[in-house]
Amino acid sequence: MSTTGQTIPQAQVHNIYINCTAACWGNPAVFETNLFSSDFIHIVDQYVGSEANGRYSLGVSLQITYPVKSQSSFPNLLNDTDIDAILHAAALKLGSGYNHVFNVFVPKGVDYCGGYSPPYTSCFSPDNNSTWTFCALHGYSAFADIPNAVYGTLEPYQDVFSTPYNGVPTPFYACDVGQRFPYSSDTTPTPNGVLVDSAANFVSHELFETITDPDGSEWQAQDGYFLYTSGVEIGDVCEFNSPRHFLVFTPFYISGHLYEIQPEYSNKYHACVTVQ
Repeated sequence: MSTTGQTIPQAQVHNIYINCTAACWGNPAVFETNLFSSDFIHIVDQYVGSEANGRYSLGVSLQITYPVKSQSSFPNLLNDTDIDAILHAAALKLGSGYNHVFNVFVPKGVDYCGGYSPPYTSCFSPDNNSTWTFCALHGYSAFADIPNAVYGTLEPYQDVFSTPYNGVPTPFYACDVGQRFPYSSDTTPTPNGVLVDSAANFVSHELFETITDPDGSEWQAQDGYFLYTSGVEIGDVCEFNSPRHFLVFTPFYISGHLYEIQPEYSNKYHACVTVQ
């Protein structure tokens, strides 16, 4: 791993729940509170240059109503215009810059595609396999009337499935923590249930990467390592069981509570770990 720029040594994290209460995603704030007081979060110490406790905390959260429309071939879609509008309103109310990170939770049955207009080629779209390329993401937006960039993660509803490309009517749970190959049914138990652990897994993945690579120019793997190309961050390295590329989740305790989520990459140990 190498770096060229800014990291986030401390921040408040704000959850934005679209068109539903926090319970629709299994109350992610419970996991975040445990995460921020855990040894697990201290994996980022080596990347941000601080070992102090309490650097990350749960800030004010918002539940909003936002119109979800049909766009292109997607019956219910949010795109970057929508996410920018949500982040803009939240940042005006709660703050911007590196010290504020917004988790935007997309409700069940709603797709998200990167871009401001069709054609859309990179989406969270369980109803359209040809465009489904990710489970969650992070990034930032800039606005003329806000002095600093607005940093956030995009958290779709991950406990969903699609039908594989080969047409076999077997559910494929691409982002579902509870599943193991051959992904035959939504029955594999997890410590807190599939909904909670799936949301916790991707919230932690994207928060770790936002902290260590907020601008896309900080801690990333050198090209060619880990069977990947450029842009691979500390969560990406540890989400797959290479070379078969199945998602890997590891039950471990976070502040005394057992979760089934992925580990994170330690540049110190050159391994995927659950403690600093």
